[in-house]
Amino acid sequence: MKNNNRKGVTLWFFGLPASGKSTLARKVVNDSTGYVLLDGDEVRQTVANFNMDHNARLLHLSYMAFCCRQLNECGINVAAAFVTPLQRHRARIQEILNDVQFIWLRCATATCVARDPKGLWKKASRGDMPHLTGAGGEWEDPSDSALTIQTDDVSVDQAFAAIKERFALNKP
Repeated sequence: MKNNNRKGVTLWFFGLPASGKSTLARKVVNDSTGYVLLDGDEVRQTVANFNMDHNARLLHLSYMAFCCRQLNECGINVAAAFVTPLQRHRARIQEILNDVQFIWLRCATATCVARDPKGLWKKASRGDMPHLTGAGGEWEDPSDSALTIQTDDVSVDQAFAAIKERFALNKP
């Protein structure tokens, strides 16, 4: 399935749990041409449920960046959705995947807690997930990203329109 005419691109959605990463990555896959989804939730359910310490996250994210690079080299675009909480995680991804386009889905913690589609914030508040990013787990705002979207201020369609415009996505 190698496409010798072009390399693919990776749009890497990152942000707090429930900030909209999976939703917007899926929207890119469904509403534009030539993207596949690599979603942190699905990877953990299918392959392994890595723990939340920073070394395990770094290893997991390195594997995912490598997968994206392999797909990109075959001409396949990837919409990747991973929390990616620390600058050193994002720097490692950048080392592996030079042309990655980071999209920060900035969202107030209170909004993420209110959304909580998977019940993660509720588990964290009970003490069942003490290392959840944004609850007890560390988060670092990025020093730069290709695009930042304040997802508690816009609809999914408005956010997708910004992504589509910034990255010139084509409809299927």
